[in-house]
Amino acid sequence: MQKAAPANGSKDGSMRLWLRFFLSFALLSTLGLLAVVWWQQQAFSRGFKAYLEAAMRVRAEQVAGVLAEDFQLHGDWEWLRRDPMLFGRYARNGAPPDGRAPPPAMDGAGAPPPHQAHGPPPGAAGQPPPMQAWGDTRWALHDAEGNYVAGRGGLDSSAVSVAVASGSRVFGELRIAPPDALPMGAEQDFLRSQWRHGLLAAGVVLILSLLLSFALARQLSRPLAMLGAAARALADGDYSQRACVARHDELGKLAEQFNRMAEALERHRKERQRWGADIAHELRTPLTILQTELQLLREGIRPLTTEAVESLISEGNRLSALIEDLYQLSLADAGELQCELRAEDLCEWLRERAASWQGTAQAYGHRFQMHCPQQPVWAAIDERRFAQALDNLFLNACRYTDVPGTIELQLWTDSAGVHVQWQDSTPGVAEVDLPKLFDRLFRGERSRNRASGGSGLGLSIVEAIIRAHHGTVQARPATLGGLCMHIQLPAMVAPT
Repeated sequence: MQKAAPANGSKDGSMRLWLRFFLSFALLSTLGLLAVVWWQQQAFSRGFKAYLEAAMRVRAEQVAGVLAEDFQLHGDWEWLRRDPMLFGRYARNGAPPDGRAPPPAMDGAGAPPPHQAHGPPPGAAGQPPPMQAWGDTRWALHDAEGNYVAGRGGLDSSAVSVAVASGSRVFGELRIAPPDALPMGAEQDFLRSQWRHGLLAAGVVLILSLLLSFALARQLSRPLAMLGAAARALADGDYSQRACVARHDELGKLAEQFNRMAEALERHRKERQRWGADIAHELRTPLTILQTELQLLREGIRPLTTEAVESLISEGNRLSALIEDLYQLSLADAGELQCELRAEDLCEWLRERAASWQGTAQAYGHRFQMHCPQQPVWAAIDERRFAQALDNLFLNACRYTDVPGTIELQLWTDSAGVHVQWQDSTPGVAEVDLPKLFDRLFRGERSRNRASGGSGLGLSIVEAIIRAHHGTVQARPATLGGLCMHIQLPAMVAPT
């Protein structure tokens, strides 16, 4: 048995196949990774912005508390309007750098004394550390009426805000710029670094996935290329080709089915060759006899008697029967062995033919028995074709049963269908030959002469007829010691 290898002419085709696999896997991997990276980065950016907003709100609440205390000392926000830079120190440290509240407005009599310190200095125990990067570029202070006081300009009332209040008294509003409106800074640098790291990780994973895709594409395309090469060899007439694919997946099953198909084609080719030789031999024999008899009669070696004419007619009939059998098989092969099926009571139908079979069996020196149930057994049959099949089986039993012998016909029905069975007494057929009995031109006993053995096509015709009746026929050992031919037909409901 030869092993199929990819032919040189199939190289381009196989390259295109594995390249398609590779590009498909690569595209899916790239799109999948990009989608995962984009989704992860978007989720991280949203989470990081939410974290910044929460942290700024906590810090703003601390600054708002300090500003509320200082507002109560001054009574208004004019001290911040006159010195906007002072608000930046509040934003950075939560209080002026010296830890004291800013002085009140100058009234021309000199600077008033500074107010007392408010709370612990920034970074002390129990207080969060200052965030120097935020500064006054992110916050804006508005008074109770919404008028701008200090800090970042342009923040409307829709921005995140923290009230500057003491109890139920509201002195103003501290507005916070959203994270996505912030200028480029440490936070934006951090986000960009996360993008870079994410893309770098995606690139590494993509390279590994491309290498795996390449290996997988080659692994998938290699058995397909071998199957293609074996199929081309099979199409060219080399039926010995087999696809050697050592796999246990779908491709391995495909290769196994291909090998079964190749074996079946090789077996059928050998059967056709043998059948052609056997047909030629079967046709040659009666033709040779006819030619020899006619030549003897022409030369006067054999007188033209009634026996000589009967011999010629017998060989002509044998040749005609063989041609008719071949014609019937050709119809069956072409699916044109038509049967006009009609509902028949097989019990009554078989009893009508029992007398003819009884006389033929007695002429051969055998005893004929038939067993049918009392109630009707209905089946759809073509009377002419079905009678041809049963007569063929009956004549085979008469010819090949030792005299005196017994031939038995049984009919019964069950849930599986209608059963018609022929049995005969010894001799039987070797079990190894039973599956071959329906092969064309097969003879179980090669020593039988053609006068009793026929052409070897009868059982093949029987099988074709029963198959046209949507039934099956099987050969098995008989309980009487000979051969059993079992026919099973579909059951049907009695017609009304």
